[in-house]
Amino acid sequence: MTPKVGSLVHITWVDSCASTGWQFGDTAGQLTRCESVGWVVRTTDDIVVLAGHKSLNTDEWGGIMSIPLVAVLKVIRLSIGTRRKK
Repeated sequence: MTPKVGSLVHITWVDSCASTGWQFGDTAGQLTRCESVGWVVRTTDDIVVLAGHKSLNTDEWGGIMSIPLVAVLKVIRLSIGTRRKK
């Protein structure tokens, strides 16, 4: 699933993993499962670009991260509820 630009999402994905030193063969070469939450800034055929922060005054984004789509395991669309003032 390719998420829609501007949507707030929770993405589960896998990343490569490296280590130094000696390891036993049964624990070597394991991938790392990751989770990221953010707004979708843009997508291509290869990546989804997330931002952890967005400006309410401009079209600027902060905390940018690119995730390869081949690494994405699951995408959940999130919504922001409104708070009631007491």
